[in-house]
Amino acid sequence: MGIQNYSCLQRTEKAQTQVLSLIIITGIVIALVGVAYIWGAPLIEKRTVYTQYISAEKFMNDLNDKIATIATTCTTSGGCTQTLNIPRIEGAGFGINEQMNTLYFEFPSKQRMLSSEKISINTPYTGDPADYGTAPPGLLQVEGSEEDGFYIIRFSLNYRELYDEDSGVGHKIKLTGNVNGNSQIVMTFAGTQAIRGGSTAPSGGDLTISTVQLSIL
Repeated sequence: MGIQNYSCLQRTEKAQTQVLSLIIITGIVIALVGVAYIWGAPLIEKRTVYTQYISAEKFMNDLNDKIATIATTCTTSGGCTQTLNIPRIEGAGFGINEQMNTLYFEFPSKQRMLSSEKISINTPYTGDPADYGTAPPGLLQVEGSEEDGFYIIRFSLNYRELYDEDSGVGHKIKLTGNVNGNSQIVMTFAGTQAIRGGSTAPSGGDLTISTVQLSIL
């Protein structure tokens, strides 16, 4: 039995408040950095980078939704497939780090838009393992850095273990795949696996893994 019923998880009032606070804080941080950027950059350049950022964030959110849907609803290996086009942004790159169980999308900018500190976009729960029933399986974050005279805007999407205290079982989406292009991502359900004693939670327990295979074309 794989990871199930993420979409039906009931959030507590406290969790809703924390998520709302995160969204507000994230908006304030990006807005403050954006104000400085707006005053220091030409109008056309400013609009271009802003449009690119919005496109990249939407892409990563959509990617997260599709992967979670496959992992939580499919029961047969190879029985579910989703596709998603990668945004066409000059100099952009998409990659997968199987060891870190993380997807990356980044693109260069001539102007600084974000600080080097990671900002969580979709949840305030950044721990690993995180609480099953409260935190989402995918942690989406964004950060800025400077490389070779350019500013890099980097999105990361990490899938961590969610631990269910009631059942003593952990649940995790595992990513595997290859990169052969930069146009489209094909996601396919690759089955589930139960690992006895595989949970990384302090109290231990079994771990259920739902694997999603990605092919970047």
